[in-house]
Amino acid sequence: HLRTIRLAWCNSVTDAVVVEIAKCCNELQEIVLACCVHVTGVAIDALAEHCPSLKVVNLACLGKIESQSLVRLFRRCGSLEQLHIVNATAVDDRIVALMARRLPRLKYLDLSWCAHVTDEAVYRLARYCRDLEHLELGDTKVSSHGARMLLRCCRKLKVLSLPRCVFIDDELIHAILAFAADRLESLNVASCNRVSDDALQLL
Repeated sequence: HLRTIRLAWCNSVTDAVVVEIAKCCNELQEIVLACCVHVTGVAIDALAEHCPSLKVVNLACLGKIESQSLVRLFRRCGSLEQLHIVNATAVDDRIVALMARRLPRLKYLDLSWCAHVTDEAVYRLARYCRDLEHLELGDTKVSSHGARMLLRCCRKLKVLSLPRCVFIDDELIHAILAFAADRLESLNVASCNRVSDDALQLL
C-alpha cells in the first residue's frame, strides 16, 4: 500500500528497481527520482503502465529520459498535479503541448533548464492548464509575451519563477499589474537584466 517513495540522489537506483516498485505499488501517488543518474525511460514506461494514480512525479536532472517515455507518462497518468522535468533535452514545445492537453489538473510544474521551451509551449499551458498555481521556467526561452498570456489565463497562479530568462523585460511587470497584482505571491526574475528599476518600483 505504499503511496509515496522519494529516492532523490540515490545514485545506486537503476531502472530494475523502479520497475519492481511500479509493479508492486499500483496505488503509488508520489515518486521522486531527481538526480538518479542511472534511471532511464525504461523506468518511466513502467510507472506509466502500472501506476495510473500518480499525482506527483519528480524527474529532475534525468538526462537519459526520452520524449517517448514522457508521452506515455502523460497519456496514462492523467491525474498528475505536480511534475518536475528539470534540465531535460527531450522537452520541447511539442512535448509541453501534449503535456498540457493530457494533464489539465496540473498545479505545480517545473521545467527549469529545459532550453528548448519557448512561448509556444507557454501558450498551451495557458490554454489547457488553468489550475496552475506554481510554475518554474528558469533558463528557458520564454518571453514577457508568453508570461503575459499565462497571467491572463491562469487565474490561480501564485508563484512564477523566471530566473535567467533573457527575453523577460518590463512587459512582464505591466502584465502582473494588469492581471495578477492581487494574487501573485512570489516572483523570481533573478538575472533578468532587461527588467528595469522603474518597472519594479511599480509592484
